[in-house]
Amino acid sequence: MFNQLHFGTSYKQSLQRKAGNSLKRFVQLGIVLLVSIIVISACGKKEPDKITDEKRDEPTLTTEIDTEGGSIESGDGYGFTLFDLAITTDEGETIKVWYDVSKNAEATYENSKENVYVEENEAMDQTFVLFNTIHLDKDTPEDQVIGKILDYYSVEDYTTFKLDVNFDENTKLRIDR
Repeated sequence: MFNQLHFGTSYKQSLQRKAGNSLKRFVQLGIVLLVSIIVISACGKKEPDKITDEKRDEPTLTTEIDTEGGSIESGDGYGFTLFDLAITTDEGETIKVWYDVSKNAEATYENSKENVYVEENEAMDQTFVLFNTIHLDKDTPEDQVIGKILDYYSVEDYTTFKLDVNFDENTKLRIDR
């Protein structure tokens, strides 16, 4: 009988432990659900603020050329408003670059060595790479200008090299060799 009594007591304890564990899990699940509901409701859609005339910031449109910083459109971004290059190699191949932002941003790029002829945006992309590689300014010596451009296009020998550049400071560079 002692064994039966002991068995009964241990069975009750085991039931109490299981009930306690179930209660703990139930409480934990309740906390997780509560936190989830709070997070989801905090991340819900919010109505956008109504924009009134007092809050609206109108964009500033400028039509004059800024001398501080500048932009590619005004020429100040590269330091010049006109870049006109023509190279003829000893092999008879031609490289021509024309970039003009004095009125509107316009460009053409021709390279018979690579069989390329592009205009406007595609030409602007080509000139962007060229200008950011050679870093030309009004104080760059002519021989250095020629060397940078020939290196950029991998040209060793040329029969003609013509370059006209109008810098933003109203100075000009003319090379005709």
